[in-house]
Amino acid sequence: MSEQTVAYRYAKSLFEMAKEKNVTEEVHKDMQLILNVCQHNNDLNTVLKNPIIKGYKKKVILEKIFGGKVQTITQETFHLLSEKSREGILKSLCQEWIAMYEEGKGILRAQITTATPIDEITKQQVQQKLEQQLKKTIILEAKQDEQLIGGFLLRINDIQIDNSIISSLQRLKYTFTK
Repeated sequence: MSEQTVAYRYAKSLFEMAKEKNVTEEVHKDMQLILNVCQHNNDLNTVLKNPIIKGYKKKVILEKIFGGKVQTITQETFHLLSEKSREGILKSLCQEWIAMYEEGKGILRAQITTATPIDEITKQQVQQKLEQQLKKTIILEAKQDEQLIGGFLLRINDIQIDNSIISSLQRLKYTFTK
């Protein structure tokens, strides 16, 4: 079974328990904190994925890092992961949790890539237009890729709208070669 599948199952169970105990907002903050630490600390990821290091040691490490900073239900998840030797999926579990939470709240993440930096006003206008069209709350991330030459590339989940000049040139080249 893939790591993402296992992480989804653990995240779903944790999500249901958090809803039962009415602590979804608090656990969401925990998941954001843990994900942030995992994304910025490669040593932690290496330790958690290392099969040579015993589970109880990994549990102690997690408790020292996050003890007193996270909810009891989150700490219990550390214990469960340790018992099942699944500490290595912690980062994926957090990503799955956040995706479930955002889906439940009607939040979509989108990414717009442009050849030149996009100003804040334009970013807000794009975000508002997407929110009107999709009837969801949009979290828009702006990136820059000079290879696009001009135009934009918009990604929302699995949907991609490619209105870049480089893609137009490639389509034109393909048409001429036919």
